[in-house]
Amino acid sequence: MNIVTSDNYKLDGHKFVTFYRKSRYNILLKLAAFSIAFSACFLFLGASFGANTEESELKNEYKQELNRIASLGKKLDVTELETLAGSIDNKWRGKNKEYYAQLMLRLCALLNTGQFDTDRQIELSRKYALMGFKFADKLEIRTELDLVLNMITDTIFPNSPKGENFAEHRRGDVIARLHVWKRLRDAIDPAWDPNDLPRKSVLPPESTHMGLSDTQLKKLREEYKVEVVRNHKKAETYNKQSDARKWLKGFAPRAEKYIVKMYSRPPYDSKELEKYLTQYGMDTETKTRIMGAVKKNTGGR
Repeated sequence: MNIVTSDNYKLDGHKFVTFYRKSRYNILLKLAAFSIAFSACFLFLGASFGANTEESELKNEYKQELNRIASLGKKLDVTELETLAGSIDNKWRGKNKEYYAQLMLRLCALLNTGQFDTDRQIELSRKYALMGFKFADKLEIRTELDLVLNMITDTIFPNSPKGENFAEHRRGDVIARLHVWKRLRDAIDPAWDPNDLPRKSVLPPESTHMGLSDTQLKKLREEYKVEVVRNHKKAETYNKQSDARKWLKGFAPRAEKYIVKMYSRPPYDSKELEKYLTQYGMDTETKTRIMGAVKKNTGGR
């Protein structure tokens, strides 16, 4: 089973098939960022080098952890993997939540290759995804979504959870899905116009203008800086709105299917499900559809 991420939305039977599709307007954000870099001499002369150094050191530490995980993938030793996961948990949990979650996702990726000699791969992958999910509200939406897509409770193998143990797993899986589902809905601005594109780049003013005073030239430069920042923010907004819609469109039907499947298995508890759907602000139409499907599958229980 391959790692499931927010770009992996094709379904083949009960397995997600990986495919990668970048947002068509990511290039706009990069070009806008280039425009800002062009005018950096105007904007960032007072930046703190100490802060940049600290961030750089943190990124280097993060890259080292990624290398450790990659090296472990060549050994396929589940005991070493669990030891490394404990080390990452101790070091990164309070250090940087986003990096912590990304490292947990890398551990999920290793486990989901199916190459480790253990029948606990689904269980461990879910465990590490849940560990990263503890800080869901502090994570990027995409990171949270990728974690949630790796939270799958085994219902097939003989040692899969049963009874109250299964009910506990189900609660965790469903709450996580409803949480990120709500974040995606809340991230969407209904007034956003997809046809109102940011500019690919903002051209700087010419270095010389015949007949313009120094004051007028300074004003042109200031106007340019403002326009660069405005266009950069617009590109960011465009990408965020475009991505949120794409992710929601791919995630919602699969989350709904998973929720119906889990609550259609014993121990039945439609009242609990209805409580969670209400708690996470599910719209009436979707809530009615989910509850109807579960009650149909369970004979009204």
